[in-house]
Amino acid sequence: MKVPSKYFFLSQAGLHKVYIASENKSVVALSDTEPFCTASVVTEEFLITTMHCLMGLGQPAPAILPKNIWFAPEKFVPYNIFIKVGNHYKSELADEYREVHLVEAAYVFTEGLNYPMADIALLKNLDS
Repeated sequence: MKVPSKYFFLSQAGLHKVYIASENKSVVALSDTEPFCTASVVTEEFLITTMHCLMGLGQPAPAILPKNIWFAPEKFVPYNIFIKVGNHYKSELADEYREVHLVEAAYVFTEGLNYPMADIALLKNLDS
């Protein structure tokens, strides 16, 4: 992920849902235009977000998510997650400063801590 230092806002990222569906014998990817959550870029490979961002809407509390291991988020929510790096509040951001990446894996830290006090998760960028 490119994060030019003069564009400090590029360390922000919006998390978007991608639904994979089959339609007329074809695979179609449908995505939301607005982010459902945000994350902060830590390195080119990792982002930090909240654990509740990984829970599907209407899903029971964090009991559904694996703890202290890397896992594929799409196995626990009905969508894939992709990351748009850049200030997600500014739609006029030039395309040259906006990057899109798929989340490969997530890691939830909860052992010995109780939700919501331990509302932290790491995301691993597929393209790193």
